[in-house]
Amino acid sequence: GAIFGACIVYPARCIRRLYLLKDGSSIGVVTYALWPSARKFTVPLEQISSQTGLEGSGIFHKINIRNRWLSHLINKREGKFYNKTIYETVIALKRF
Repeated sequence: GAIFGACIVYPARCIRRLYLLKDGSSIGVVTYALWPSARKFTVPLEQISSQTGLEGSGIFHKINIRNRWLSHLINKREGKFYNKTIYETVIALKRF
């Protein structure tokens, strides 16, 4: 029971793709969730917070999204950051 639940919940926390939308005030998030309603969603930038920068965390970079019950994880080792400066200055800020 508990192992099955963990196998369902953990992929929903892992971010597959994170991108800044054209308006510059929100981001799109795509996760590895099994159910389609939680797989892709849009979040305003003021509802995203990160405790550390990319260099200050281990393999996984933790992002908190307001009104979500778990923090989300970005795999820094396997992920590609096309513009780290934009990520550090716009997305990975401590807001709350």
